[in-house]
Amino acid sequence: MARIYKKNSKNIYKLPFYKSFKNWEFIALLMLIFVIFLNKYLNVKLLNYIILFLIILNVFIIVFLIFSFLKKLKKSQKLNSVIKELKIEKIIRKNLLSTMMLNQLKDTPFVEVPDVKVEFIDNQFQVLIEKLVGMYDLERLKEDVSASFRDKLSDYVVTSSMITDDENFYKFYLDDVGSDKTFVPKKMDDFKNEKYCLKLQNNLMINLSERPH
Repeated sequence: MARIYKKNSKNIYKLPFYKSFKNWEFIALLMLIFVIFLNKYLNVKLLNYIILFLIILNVFIIVFLIFSFLKKLKKSQKLNSVIKELKIEKIIRKNLLSTMMLNQLKDTPFVEVPDVKVEFIDNQFQVLIEKLVGMYDLERLKEDVSASFRDKLSDYVVTSSMITDDENFYKFYLDDVGSDKTFVPKKMDDFKNEKYCLKLQNNLMINLSERPH
């Protein structure tokens, strides 16, 4: 789902405070600490119920965050990949905002930023960018995504791009072009793979049964 950013007094677009999940988490934790501190001096029975409610709320938020993280970890199977997924999402979203490749709401200080999702699938990072009204140039968006990465992610570029069948998302595949992925077998056992699987490169296994054509 697209995010709405608002221009502040310095003409910089920021996500409104009330739309950030992390801010609500911080407020819930701050309220819990304040009520516990207040209860030490007032010792009112009602405050005990409020403390219980806030504890349950904070536990729920923490469990939700852990569950979301574990869900990503289950898909990618690697902790490092999950960290990269979150980092790539943040970088691309920031780049879309800075290049204004998004919808600026007419005559308002608000701007609509498309949703960005990154998943590590088949040893590649798959990027899904929500297609908003007015976003038509796939090639320009491809260049912006490729140009987003610096430092440790500078070797990642878009190797293929497309529009999903429902035409609601742009799909990009990122590949690390800076590392040597040549598969060099050293013994006969290196050729042994699962049935219908063919190893083309290091960390690149193709299942022919899934791609019969």
